[in-house]
Amino acid sequence: LFQQFINNYRLRSVMDANENQVFTWVAPGANLARFFDYIFFDERLFTFTHCVSNLCPFSDHCAVTVTLNSRQI
Repeated sequence: LFQQFINNYRLRSVMDANENQVFTWVAPGANLARFFDYIFFDERLFTFTHCVSNLCPFSDHCAVTVTLNSRQI
């Protein structure tokens, strides 16, 4: 399911300087609830850290950035 989210919403993922996983996507309908449904489908591998959502000018798209910490298992 997570790969499907990546494909559908052009999800990008990078590791920041603090070793947090930062996910960014731009698309209509790719809201936070759907993101968390996908990323936490099997097991909670991450803990929520920070979120920024900005409406893109001249469109109905939102640019969403979510920062998560990898959980120590």
